[in-house]
Amino acid sequence: MSTQSNQIVDDSMQNADCFVSRNPVERTLEKILGQSWYGLMESAEAEELLQGQKNGTYLFRIDEIGDIFLSGVNNVNTVQHAKIENRRSIWWAFNGNDYKSNVLHELIPLSLHCEKGECSPLIKGR
Repeated sequence: MSTQSNQIVDDSMQNADCFVSRNPVERTLEKILGQSWYGLMESAEAEELLQGQKNGTYLFRIDEIGDIFLSGVNNVNTVQHAKIENRRSIWWAFNGNDYKSNVLHELIPLSLHCEKGECSPLIKGR
């Protein structure tokens, strides 16, 4: 096998290792978030799905590098994205304003500027 072939194999294994290591995180998030979890998705695809939805409609997703996002329609009918992180059992949302909570779902109305009762997940297949 040539050096170039070895490099291709090494690169593909690195990508496979990266994907496999994220699977437990994705499975956990799917359990926590239920139907609002869309898995691997870039921001443009989330924007397309959320376009025309009512205020407070949201979904959670992960990008190719493993960052988790809350994407949703805010109070001025704009789709926005907040990066979600968990630091020492505190959930954070970063989207120009930083919000934190002990409960992940409490970040949704804070980030999207909607009342708790107005926020609803975008259900797959609807």
